[in-house]
Amino acid sequence: MNMDKSRTFRPQVAYFDHVFAVVDAGTADEIADSDFLRGFGMFEVGTTATDMGSWTGRYLFGRRTYVELFGPDDLEGPEAQEGAVGLGLSSRSRGGLKLVSDQMATLGGRAEQGRRMLDEDNEQKPWFDYLKSVGPSQIFGTWVSEDLTAQSDLEVRESRYLDWTNPPGEAADAQDRSSAT
Repeated sequence: MNMDKSRTFRPQVAYFDHVFAVVDAGTADEIADSDFLRGFGMFEVGTTATDMGSWTGRYLFGRRTYVELFGPDDLEGPEAQEGAVGLGLSSRSRGGLKLVSDQMATLGGRAEQGRRMLDEDNEQKPWFDYLKSVGPSQIFGTWVSEDLTAQSDLEVRESRYLDWTNPPGEAADAQDRSSAT
């Protein structure tokens, strides 16, 4: 095994967060009304309001990741076209976005930077900073986000997942058993 000692170790700073896809209106309606998805996993239909508009998505959550599905009328912009897909990554600590941006610049990549504000009770609150790749494709998007909230989206998803997988009282019983040993 030949190890190049001249290479600098770089820790991972961007992690898989979610994928999205825009499906036809009929499929979007079927997904929203799916009893199978509600029984299969943590599933919800929700609307998010931000400084850049609002969108309604169908969300199938895992422990740390999720799938986000839209109909063509559920969001605005170039991503709204049927067949559009995207890959979202996130940093898990502040400063990760800068590292990704620097690496992209080193490799000749172009990206748009910005901040997304969440509309809560008619008040704009910082939600996340992002780095979105800029290129010719309007049907495939990639981005990296960095949470600005006190409790990150990742922490909220993890907590909701644990609540969903542990019926009431069971999580406390499991904690009591583990601390007794």
